[in-house]
Amino acid sequence: MSNENKEVVIDPRFRDIYTWKGDLEESNAVISIKVVDGFDPAKVTVALNDKKNAISVRYPDQPPIIEGQLFGEVKGVSTQLVEDGKVFKIIIEMLKQEDPEILVTDIHPDTHQLDPMSSYIIFSDRAKTMSDALSDEHFKYLEFGLNANFVPSLLTAAEIFQHVPDLASKAIELYIIAADKYDASPAQLQLGLLLIRNQKFERGFEFIERASKDKQFTLPSIILGILLSPIADMEYPKKDAKRAAAIFEEVLKTERSHIALHELAMLYYNGIGVAKDEAKAKELNEEAAKINGGEVPPLEVRDETYKPKPMVDECGCGHCHCHEHEHEHEHEHCHCHEGENHECCGKCDGKGGCGKCDGKCGCGDHCGCHDKN
Repeated sequence: MSNENKEVVIDPRFRDIYTWKGDLEESNAVISIKVVDGFDPAKVTVALNDKKNAISVRYPDQPPIIEGQLFGEVKGVSTQLVEDGKVFKIIIEMLKQEDPEILVTDIHPDTHQLDPMSSYIIFSDRAKTMSDALSDEHFKYLEFGLNANFVPSLLTAAEIFQHVPDLASKAIELYIIAADKYDASPAQLQLGLLLIRNQKFERGFEFIERASKDKQFTLPSIILGILLSPIADMEYPKKDAKRAAAIFEEVLKTERSHIALHELAMLYYNGIGVAKDEAKAKELNEEAAKINGGEVPPLEVRDETYKPKPMVDECGCGHCHCHEHEHEHEHEHCHCHEGENHECCGKCDGKGGCGKCDGKCGCGDHCGCHDKN
Protein backbone atom coordinates (compact mmCIF):
# COMPACT_ATOMS: atom_id res chain seq x y z
CA MET A 1 0.00 0.00 0.00
CA SER A 2 2.29 2.75 -1.21
CA ASN A 3 3.02 4.96 -4.15
CA GLU A 4 6.60 3.79 -4.42
CA ASN A 5 8.10 2.53 -7.68
CA LYS A 6 5.76 4.67 -9.71
CA GLU A 7 6.79 5.30 -13.30
CA VAL A 8 4.64 8.27 -14.29
CA VAL A 9 2.97 10.84 -12.07
CA ILE A 10 0.64 13.68 -12.95
CA ASP A 11 2.33 16.90 -14.00
CA PRO A 12 1.10 19.52 -11.49
CA ARG A 13 0.10 21.73 -14.44
CA PHE A 14 -2.32 19.03 -15.57
CA ARG A 15 -3.89 18.28 -12.20
CA ASP A 16 -7.34 19.56 -13.25
CA ILE A 17 -7.40 17.42 -16.39
CA TYR A 18 -7.67 14.28 -14.31
CA THR A 19 -10.80 15.36 -12.44
CA TRP A 20 -12.92 15.05 -15.55
CA LYS A 21 -16.69 15.19 -15.53
CA GLY A 22 -19.05 12.61 -17.03
CA ASP A 23 -22.59 13.38 -18.25
CA LEU A 24 -25.34 11.95 -20.42
CA GLU A 25 -26.30 13.83 -23.58
CA GLU A 26 -29.13 12.09 -25.41
CA SER A 27 -27.81 8.59 -26.23
CA ASN A 28 -24.18 9.48 -25.56
CA ALA A 29 -21.96 9.38 -22.52
CA VAL A 30 -19.89 12.56 -22.61
CA ILE A 31 -16.68 13.18 -20.70
CA SER A 32 -15.64 16.83 -20.37
CA ILE A 33 -11.99 17.68 -19.73
CA LYS A 34 -10.85 21.17 -18.81
CA VAL A 35 -8.15 22.47 -21.15
CA VAL A 36 -5.39 23.99 -19.01
CA ASP A 37 -2.25 25.91 -19.92
CA GLY A 38 0.32 23.69 -21.61
CA PHE A 39 -2.20 20.99 -22.54
CA ASP A 40 -2.57 20.35 -26.29
CA PRO A 41 -5.80 18.48 -27.16
CA ALA A 42 -4.30 17.54 -30.53
CA LYS A 43 -1.89 15.22 -28.72
CA VAL A 44 -4.65 13.22 -27.03
CA THR A 45 -5.16 9.67 -28.33
CA VAL A 46 -8.54 7.99 -27.90
CA ALA A 47 -9.15 4.32 -28.63
CA LEU A 48 -11.62 1.53 -27.95
CA ASN A 49 -10.51 -2.09 -27.77
CA ASP A 50 -11.64 -4.63 -30.38
CA LYS A 51 -14.68 -5.63 -28.33
CA LYS A 52 -15.62 -1.97 -27.88
CA ASN A 53 -16.11 -2.46 -24.16
CA ALA A 54 -12.94 -0.74 -22.93
CA ILE A 55 -11.48 2.71 -23.55
CA SER A 56 -8.05 4.32 -23.47
CA VAL A 57 -7.55 8.10 -23.49
CA ARG A 58 -3.91 9.10 -23.19
CA TYR A 59 -1.58 12.07 -23.35
CA PRO A 60 2.20 11.81 -23.95
CA ASP A 61 4.34 11.19 -20.87
CA GLN A 62 1.36 11.28 -18.49
CA PRO A 63 -0.74 8.66 -16.71
CA PRO A 64 -3.86 7.66 -18.67
CA ILE A 65 -6.58 10.29 -18.52
CA ILE A 66 -9.31 7.67 -18.95
CA GLU A 67 -8.58 3.97 -19.16
CA GLY A 68 -10.51 0.89 -18.21
CA GLN A 69 -13.40 -1.42 -18.87
CA LEU A 70 -16.59 0.42 -19.76
CA PHE A 71 -20.08 -0.20 -18.38
CA GLY A 72 -20.80 -2.25 -21.52
CA GLU A 73 -20.23 -2.48 -25.25
CA VAL A 74 -20.54 0.83 -27.13
CA LYS A 75 -20.88 1.87 -30.78
CA GLY A 76 -17.96 4.22 -31.05
CA VAL A 77 -16.11 7.23 -29.70
CA SER A 78 -15.31 10.71 -31.01
CA THR A 79 -13.85 13.98 -29.68
CA GLN A 80 -14.85 17.61 -29.83
CA LEU A 81 -13.30 20.90 -28.70
CA VAL A 82 -15.94 23.31 -27.37
CA GLU A 83 -16.35 26.55 -25.43
CA ASP A 84 -13.71 28.37 -27.47
CA GLY A 85 -11.21 25.60 -26.90
CA LYS A 86 -11.61 25.57 -23.12
CA VAL A 87 -13.23 22.13 -22.91
CA PHE A 88 -12.23 18.89 -24.63
CA LYS A 89 -15.12 16.44 -24.96
CA ILE A 90 -14.94 12.69 -25.45
CA ILE A 91 -18.25 11.43 -26.79
CA ILE A 92 -19.05 7.75 -26.29
CA GLU A 93 -21.96 6.56 -28.44
CA MET A 94 -23.96 3.92 -26.60
CA LEU A 95 -25.69 0.95 -28.22
CA LYS A 96 -28.88 1.67 -26.31
CA GLN A 97 -30.31 4.40 -24.13
CA GLU A 98 -29.07 3.83 -20.59
CA ASP A 99 -27.77 5.70 -17.58
CA PRO A 100 -24.69 3.88 -16.27
CA GLU A 101 -23.97 4.54 -12.61
CA ILE A 102 -20.23 4.30 -13.25
CA LEU A 103 -18.68 4.91 -16.66
CA VAL A 104 -15.47 2.91 -16.18
CA THR A 105 -16.22 -0.12 -14.05
CA ASP A 106 -12.93 -2.02 -13.84
CA ILE A 107 -9.32 -2.38 -14.95
CA HIS A 108 -8.75 -2.37 -18.73
CA PRO A 109 -8.80 -6.03 -19.85
CA ASP A 110 -5.95 -5.57 -22.34
CA THR A 111 -3.62 -2.94 -20.87
CA HIS A 112 -4.36 -3.86 -17.23
CA GLN A 113 -4.41 -0.14 -16.45
CA LEU A 114 -6.96 2.14 -14.82
CA ASP A 115 -7.03 5.93 -14.90
CA PRO A 116 -6.73 7.83 -11.60
CA MET A 117 -10.25 9.28 -11.56
CA SER A 118 -11.94 5.97 -12.35
CA SER A 119 -9.79 4.15 -9.81
CA TYR A 120 -10.88 6.64 -7.16
CA ILE A 121 -14.55 6.32 -8.11
CA ILE A 122 -14.46 2.51 -8.08
CA PHE A 123 -12.65 2.42 -4.75
CA SER A 124 -15.10 4.89 -3.19
CA ASP A 125 -18.02 2.83 -4.48
CA ARG A 126 -16.72 -0.49 -3.15
CA ALA A 127 -14.90 0.39 0.07
CA LYS A 128 -17.72 1.08 2.51
CA THR A 129 -15.87 0.38 5.75
CA MET A 130 -12.35 0.76 7.08
CA SER A 131 -11.74 -2.97 6.72
CA ASP A 132 -12.86 -2.71 3.08
CA ALA A 133 -10.50 0.21 2.50
CA LEU A 134 -7.53 -1.68 3.90
CA SER A 135 -8.22 -4.91 2.02
CA ASP A 136 -6.07 -5.67 -1.02
CA GLU A 137 -9.24 -6.49 -2.95
CA HIS A 138 -10.38 -2.88 -2.76
CA PHE A 139 -7.19 -0.92 -2.13
CA LYS A 140 -5.72 -2.14 -5.44
CA TYR A 141 -8.11 0.24 -7.20
CA LEU A 142 -7.03 3.26 -5.20
CA GLU A 143 -3.39 2.43 -5.89
CA PHE A 144 -3.70 3.35 -9.57
CA GLY A 145 -4.52 6.93 -8.56
CA LEU A 146 -2.10 6.87 -5.66
CA ASN A 147 0.78 5.82 -7.90
CA ALA A 148 -0.04 8.70 -10.25
CA ASN A 149 -0.17 11.27 -7.39
CA PHE A 150 -3.87 11.91 -8.03
CA VAL A 151 -4.75 14.35 -5.26
CA PRO A 152 -8.09 12.79 -4.17
CA SER A 153 -6.33 9.42 -3.91
CA LEU A 154 -3.46 10.91 -1.92
CA LEU A 155 -5.88 12.49 0.53
CA THR A 156 -8.02 9.38 0.87
CA ALA A 157 -5.04 7.08 1.39
CA ALA A 158 -3.58 9.48 3.95
CA GLU A 159 -6.84 9.46 5.91
CA ILE A 160 -6.86 5.65 5.85
CA PHE A 161 -3.21 5.32 6.84
CA GLN A 162 -3.68 7.58 9.86
CA HIS A 163 -5.80 4.86 11.43
CA VAL A 164 -2.97 2.32 11.11
CA PRO A 165 -0.06 2.98 13.49
CA ASP A 166 2.52 1.38 11.19
CA LEU A 167 1.38 3.60 8.30
CA ALA A 168 0.98 6.92 10.12
CA SER A 169 4.29 8.27 8.82
CA LYS A 170 3.24 7.33 5.30
CA ALA A 171 0.10 9.40 5.75
CA ILE A 172 2.26 12.45 6.45
CA GLU A 173 4.33 11.76 3.33
CA LEU A 174 1.19 11.66 1.18
CA TYR A 175 -0.17 14.88 2.69
CA ILE A 176 3.17 16.58 1.98
CA ILE A 177 3.12 15.48 -1.67
CA ALA A 178 -0.42 16.80 -2.10
CA ALA A 179 0.28 20.00 -0.18
CA ASP A 180 3.64 20.96 -1.65
CA LYS A 181 3.74 19.47 -5.15
CA TYR A 182 0.07 19.98 -6.03
CA ASP A 183 -0.80 22.91 -3.75
CA ALA A 184 -3.85 21.02 -2.45
CA SER A 185 -5.52 23.10 0.25
CA PRO A 186 -7.22 20.14 2.03
CA ALA A 187 -3.79 18.54 2.49
CA GLN A 188 -2.32 21.82 3.73
CA LEU A 189 -5.16 22.10 6.24
CA GLN A 190 -4.69 18.56 7.50
CA LEU A 191 -0.94 18.99 7.88
CA GLY A 192 -1.49 22.22 9.75
CA LEU A 193 -3.96 20.63 12.16
CA LEU A 194 -1.67 17.67 12.79
CA LEU A 195 1.28 19.95 13.50
CA ILE A 196 -0.70 22.19 15.83
CA ARG A 197 -2.04 19.16 17.64
CA ASN A 198 1.58 18.21 18.26
CA GLN A 199 2.44 21.71 19.55
CA LYS A 200 4.33 22.69 16.37
CA PHE A 201 2.38 25.91 16.16
CA GLU A 202 4.36 28.06 13.74
CA ARG A 203 4.72 25.39 11.06
CA GLY A 204 1.13 24.32 11.51
CA PHE A 205 -0.12 27.88 11.20
CA GLU A 206 1.89 28.32 8.00
CA PHE A 207 0.22 25.31 6.37
CA ILE A 208 -3.27 26.44 7.39
CA GLU A 209 -2.52 29.96 6.14
CA ARG A 210 -1.48 28.50 2.78
CA ALA A 211 -4.72 26.51 2.65
CA SER A 212 -6.72 29.67 3.36
CA LYS A 213 -5.59 31.16 0.04
CA ASP A 214 -8.07 28.81 -1.63
CA LYS A 215 -11.09 31.11 -1.48
CA GLN A 216 -13.46 28.30 -2.49
CA PHE A 217 -12.54 26.44 0.71
CA THR A 218 -13.45 28.58 3.73
CA LEU A 219 -12.70 26.12 6.55
CA PRO A 220 -8.95 26.95 6.70
CA SER A 221 -9.77 30.64 7.11
CA ILE A 222 -12.28 29.85 9.83
CA ILE A 223 -9.69 27.78 11.68
CA LEU A 224 -7.14 30.60 11.31
CA GLY A 225 -9.62 32.93 12.95
CA ILE A 226 -10.25 30.46 15.77
CA LEU A 227 -6.50 30.04 16.33
CA LEU A 228 -6.02 33.81 16.50
CA SER A 229 -9.03 34.61 18.65
CA PRO A 230 -8.04 35.01 22.33
CA ILE A 231 -11.42 33.67 23.45
CA ALA A 232 -11.81 30.66 21.14
CA ASP A 233 -11.04 27.08 22.03
CA MET A 234 -7.96 26.30 19.98
CA GLU A 235 -4.54 26.76 21.47
CA TYR A 236 -2.10 29.08 19.67
CA PRO A 237 0.57 31.23 21.35
CA LYS A 238 0.27 34.32 19.13
CA LYS A 239 -3.28 35.59 19.50
CA ASP A 240 -4.49 38.54 17.41
CA ALA A 241 -8.12 39.46 18.03
CA LYS A 242 -8.31 42.18 15.37
CA ARG A 243 -7.00 39.86 12.68
CA ALA A 244 -9.34 37.09 13.86
CA ALA A 245 -12.34 39.41 13.54
CA ALA A 246 -11.21 40.55 10.09
CA ILE A 247 -10.86 36.93 8.95
CA PHE A 248 -14.36 36.03 10.17
CA GLU A 249 -15.80 39.13 8.46
CA GLU A 250 -14.08 38.15 5.20
CA VAL A 251 -15.36 34.57 5.40
CA LEU A 252 -18.90 35.81 5.91
CA LYS A 253 -18.75 37.75 2.64
CA THR A 254 -18.41 34.39 0.90
CA GLU A 255 -20.29 31.99 3.17
CA ARG A 256 -22.65 32.51 6.09
CA SER A 257 -20.82 29.95 8.17
CA HIS A 258 -22.42 29.33 11.57
CA ILE A 259 -18.94 28.81 13.01
CA ALA A 260 -17.64 32.16 11.77
CA LEU A 261 -20.87 33.85 12.86
CA HIS A 262 -20.62 32.47 16.40
CA GLU A 263 -16.91 33.22 16.83
CA LEU A 264 -17.37 36.77 15.53
CA ALA A 265 -20.40 37.16 17.80
CA MET A 266 -18.24 36.19 20.77
CA LEU A 267 -15.72 38.90 19.88
CA TYR A 268 -18.45 41.55 19.61
CA TYR A 269 -20.10 40.34 22.82
CA ASN A 270 -16.86 40.76 24.74
CA GLY A 271 -15.50 43.77 22.86
CA ILE A 272 -12.27 42.01 21.97
CA GLY A 273 -10.67 42.93 18.64
CA VAL A 274 -13.78 44.98 17.79
CA ALA A 275 -15.89 47.60 19.54
CA LYS A 276 -18.24 45.97 22.06
CA ASP A 277 -21.70 45.57 20.54
CA GLU A 278 -23.97 43.15 22.38
CA ALA A 279 -26.89 43.74 20.01
CA LYS A 280 -24.80 42.83 16.98
CA ALA A 281 -23.37 39.85 18.84
CA LYS A 282 -26.85 38.51 19.56
CA GLU A 283 -27.92 39.11 15.97
CA LEU A 284 -24.93 37.17 14.64
CA ASN A 285 -25.41 34.32 17.08
CA GLU A 286 -29.11 34.08 16.28
CA GLU A 287 -28.25 33.82 12.58
CA ALA A 288 -25.73 31.08 13.41
CA ALA A 289 -28.40 29.18 15.35
CA LYS A 290 -30.89 29.51 12.50
CA ILE A 291 -28.37 28.20 9.98
CA ASN A 292 -27.38 25.29 12.22
CA GLY A 293 -30.83 24.10 13.23
CA GLY A 294 -30.83 25.88 16.56
CA GLU A 295 -27.59 24.28 17.72
CA VAL A 296 -25.11 26.99 18.64
CA PRO A 297 -23.22 27.71 21.89
CA PRO A 298 -24.60 30.57 23.98
CA LEU A 299 -22.73 33.83 24.19
CA GLU A 300 -20.62 34.04 27.33
CA VAL A 301 -18.31 36.51 29.00
CA ARG A 302 -14.62 35.88 28.39
CA ASP A 303 -11.51 38.05 28.39
CA GLU A 304 -8.03 37.82 26.91
CA THR A 305 -6.80 35.75 29.83
CA TYR A 306 -9.11 32.93 28.73
CA LYS A 307 -7.42 29.52 28.48
CA PRO A 308 -8.69 27.12 25.79
CA LYS A 309 -10.07 23.93 27.24
CA PRO A 310 -7.76 20.95 26.68
CA MET A 311 -8.22 18.97 23.51
CA VAL A 312 -9.35 15.39 23.69
CA ASP A 313 -9.07 12.69 21.06
CA GLU A 314 -11.11 9.87 22.47
CA CYS A 315 -12.17 8.65 19.04
CA GLY A 316 -8.53 8.09 18.11
CA CYS A 317 -8.80 9.67 14.69
CA GLY A 318 -5.82 11.94 15.15
CA HIS A 319 -7.73 14.90 13.72
CA CYS A 320 -10.40 15.61 16.26
CA HIS A 321 -10.09 18.95 17.99
CA CYS A 322 -13.10 18.47 20.24
CA HIS A 323 -12.96 19.89 23.73
CA GLU A 324 -14.48 18.79 26.96
CA HIS A 325 -17.26 21.35 26.67
CA GLU A 326 -18.12 20.02 23.19
CA HIS A 327 -19.08 22.92 21.00
CA GLU A 328 -21.24 21.53 18.26
CA HIS A 329 -18.98 22.55 15.41
CA GLU A 330 -15.77 20.99 16.55
CA HIS A 331 -16.26 17.66 14.80
CA GLU A 332 -15.98 19.72 11.63
CA HIS A 333 -12.25 19.65 12.30
CA CYS A 334 -12.44 15.86 12.46
CA HIS A 335 -11.83 13.82 9.33
CA CYS A 336 -12.76 10.44 10.73
CA HIS A 337 -13.10 7.87 7.98
CA GLU A 338 -15.86 5.78 9.50
CA GLY A 339 -19.16 6.38 11.21
CA GLU A 340 -18.30 4.01 14.01
CA ASN A 341 -15.22 6.07 14.83
CA HIS A 342 -17.52 8.88 15.91
CA GLU A 343 -19.84 6.54 17.75
CA CYS A 344 -17.08 4.84 19.71
CA CYS A 345 -15.99 8.12 21.26
CA GLY A 346 -19.43 8.50 22.78
CA LYS A 347 -19.83 12.02 21.50
CA CYS A 348 -21.99 11.42 18.46
CA ASP A 349 -25.05 9.33 17.78
CA GLY A 350 -24.09 9.00 14.11
CA LYS A 351 -27.05 11.07 12.97
CA GLY A 352 -25.95 14.61 13.66
CA GLY A 353 -28.59 14.95 16.34
CA CYS A 354 -26.30 14.81 19.33
CA GLY A 355 -25.65 18.51 19.63
CA LYS A 356 -21.94 17.79 19.47
CA CYS A 357 -21.30 18.33 15.77
CA ASP A 358 -22.77 20.05 12.76
CA GLY A 359 -23.81 16.87 10.96
CA LYS A 360 -21.21 17.33 8.25
CA CYS A 361 -17.90 16.48 9.92
CA GLY A 362 -15.96 17.71 6.91
CA CYS A 363 -14.79 14.31 5.78
CA GLY A 364 -16.59 13.98 2.48
CA ASP A 365 -18.04 10.89 0.89
CA HIS A 366 -16.26 8.30 3.02
CA CYS A 367 -17.99 9.16 6.28
CA GLY A 368 -21.16 7.28 7.08
CA CYS A 369 -21.73 8.86 10.47
CA HIS A 370 -24.30 11.38 9.33
CA ASP A 371 -25.99 9.59 6.46
CA LYS A 372 -29.34 9.80 8.26
CA ASN A 373 -29.03 13.43 9.19
